[in-house]
Amino acid sequence: MYVSLHSFFALRINRPECKNEIFAILHVCQPSLIFALQMMIVTSHCKAIMMNEPSQMISRSPEDTYNLGRKIGESLKPGAVIALTGELGSGKTAFVQGLARGLGVPTEYYITSPTYTLVNEYPGRCPLFHADLYRLERTADIEEIGLYDIIRKGEGVAAVEWAERLDKETLSAAIRIRFEILDEESRRVVIEK
Repeated sequence: MYVSLHSFFALRINRPECKNEIFAILHVCQPSLIFALQMMIVTSHCKAIMMNEPSQMISRSPEDTYNLGRKIGESLKPGAVIALTGELGSGKTAFVQGLARGLGVPTEYYITSPTYTLVNEYPGRCPLFHADLYRLERTADIEEIGLYDIIRKGEGVAAVEWAERLDKETLSAAIRIRFEILDEESRRVVIEK
């Protein structure tokens, strides 16, 4: 069944008009196959993520969330801003860990949420600037840590947790990714430009 479904999706994956047909079949598949197919969609639509149509998928584990970040990271270029929102424990940091690997950050760098350092910089094919705005309340605080300068220079990818604290102008140019907790392991991930 996997081969025939794989062929079915492979023929339709690059045709946006087939999106509803693809998702209508997903509910009958096993969760691991569903995620694999969703990753095919993400892979083929990484550039399409930059389109204006929201995309959503269900991550069934932290590993799924990590792999989603890795796939998206593989397609990003310097200057991209990833605005991450979602409550504590929803998967933002797991996503950034995968994003870092997709951007070529060496594995000897352990990616942690910069809750107290506020911004961490990691080298890679494309440098990653990982910011956590959880503890900041004012726009002036964000300016003081240099995040707006990092974004303006566009020398790497900026991944910003608690991005709802950014100004609207910065958010308008960002890829917005929202994490919603469904249960202990599962998350709905909504991606929009």
